[in-house]
This record gives sequence, C-alpha cells and structure tokens, in this order.
Amino acid sequence: VYPRMAEAYRRGEHMTKLLFKATLGLLAAGVLPFGAVMFFGPAIFGFVLGEEWFTAGEYARWLSLWAYSRLLLRPTARTLQVLGQQHLQLLFSVFSILLGIGGLAVGGILFDSDILAIALFSVTGAALALLLMAVTLWRCRSHDRGQQKT
Repeated sequence: VYPRMAEAYRRGEHMTKLLFKATLGLLAAGVLPFGAVMFFGPAIFGFVLGEEWFTAGEYARWLSLWAYSRLLLRPTARTLQVLGQQHLQLLFSVFSILLGIGGLAVGGILFDSDILAIALFSVTGAALALLLMAVTLWRCRSHDRGQQKT
C-alpha cells in the first residue's frame, strides 16, 4: 500500500479511492477468520481445547474485534505517512492507550469483570480505529479536491 500511495501522491493522483480499495480488501480478507472467532470463539475454544478453555474463547472473541480493527488500520497508517499527518497517528496512539487502560480499569476494578474489561478495551480500540479511518478518508478527499484545483 505504501509504495502505491506514495506514487499516487507524487503524481497528484486521487488517493481516496486507493485507500478505500485497500481497506475494503483487508475487510474482505479478514471477515471470515475474525468473524468466526467473534461469533463462535467460546464454542471453538471449548470444543478444540476442552471446556476449561471456554473463558479463553470469550477473551478471544473480544480481542479479535480489536485485532481486526488493527488490521484494517494498515492502509490508513500508510496513507497518513504519505500525507504528512503523523500527528494524527500520535494522537490516535495516545488516546488508544488511555482509553484502553480506562476500559480495563472500569471493567476490572469498577465492575470486577475480566470479560467486561477485555470487551471495553476492544470496543474502545475499534471505535477509535473507525474514527481514525474516517478522518483519514476525509483528509484524502481534501487532498484530492486540492489536486483538482491545480
């Protein structure tokens, strides 16, 4: 993604379509494996590894949401580098860490639930990832419109 995105930037090509296409490709590639763990994680872990692994399947269910969102962020991260918007990646990283720790603390300490802690960690991480993807698409569109004027 990075070489093609950098080339498009240098040539003044539209980048929004490239980013959207790369993200959709990863979305399609990951939907089956990540979706299987998200929907059937506890059952899979329990069946394959034994009933005592059911809780690990619950963890995997929620962590797969987080991992899937990180996979989908790969084209976004490369695009932000090309656009010179690394400060957005820094802000994303800082907020991800803070909200992740907050989610773990709320679920684990306040509600005394390890599953809720993992779920809050994963959901906040995935929500921030979607936000960063949306902001990056908006920045790409702004860049593309600027290219039309020149």
